Amino acid sequence: MFSWEISLGAVINGVFNFAMITVAGVSFYYSIKFFIQRTAEQLRDVAEEMHGIKVDLKELTKVLTIQAVQDEKILGSQQALAAFRGEYNERHRSLTERIERLENSVYRRGGDGALGSRPK
Repeated sequence: MFSWEISLGAVINGVFNFAMITVAGVSFYYSIKFFIQRTAEQLRDVAEEMHGIKVDLKELTKVLTIQAVQDEKILGSQQALAAFRGEYNERHRSLTERIERLENSVYRRGGDGALGSRPK
């Protein structure tokens, strides 16, 4: 049979259960609140770091642009120098050939020995 009587033990048990549920609910509420606050702080920290990274990337972009311009100037200078060297070598070879032809023509004519004999 079922008894509708209320005993002191049942009341104490009910109050204890209510208190435990209330404590658990309040604990859950504050743990979620703390978690959200901590996450918000972490997000602010990440946002500050991202801003710092953006600034660093802008500076790095400037430096890389300057580096690329300098590399292009150096490459242009190297190409101009290579062209100059090639032209110099070609002119030197041409002048050397002309000098040899002139010397050969002078030495072939003969003469008094000063110009007609090739030095050894």
